[in-house]
Amino acid sequence: MRRILTGSILFGWISFLAGALVRGTGIGEQGLLYEMQLMLVDSTAFSLTAELARGILTAVIVLTLTASLWALMFSLATGEEERRERIKTLGAAFSFVLVACSILILLATVADSPHVVGMLFSIQMATLFSLLSAVAVEMAWELGLAGPPSEVEEIEAGQQHAALSMASLRLSAFGSPANDRGTR
Repeated sequence: MRRILTGSILFGWISFLAGALVRGTGIGEQGLLYEMQLMLVDSTAFSLTAELARGILTAVIVLTLTASLWALMFSLATGEEERRERIKTLGAAFSFVLVACSILILLATVADSPHVVGMLFSIQMATLFSLLSAVAVEMAWELGLAGPPSEVEEIEAGQQHAALSMASLRLSAFGSPANDRGTR
């Protein structure tokens, strides 16, 4: 259940990122990729060539989407015992996107491009909401608010208890060393 909730949160977040990059956040807008390319090419602050601007933006976007997909894959593929690794992965992906958006907002502010700032800000807000949702799912799962344990967990706990009781019976059959010394 945790995997389904976390996976749906991350899938929604990645879908929003991809949609904002390609189509934008409003009706009749161009996508963030197009707007940022115009910002880098037409701005007096940067005035890059179209090919160089496209290359820089492609690298930033590919790295951002790769981090997002990596977090989605890792959170769906890890088990319950790998909680620390899952939390680190989610934190790294969300942090990378927030830092990348912050740097790009700074560049868009210097280039005086309010459309880009607005779209990047909406991506930051979606990232923060997704971060809070993923943390809430992990906390609820950790606190046991996700519901009663499944039958598989109950069976595993019973097997562990039986193994421990058998081990203690085997150890008690040997007796203590002090009793052995006193009888001889």
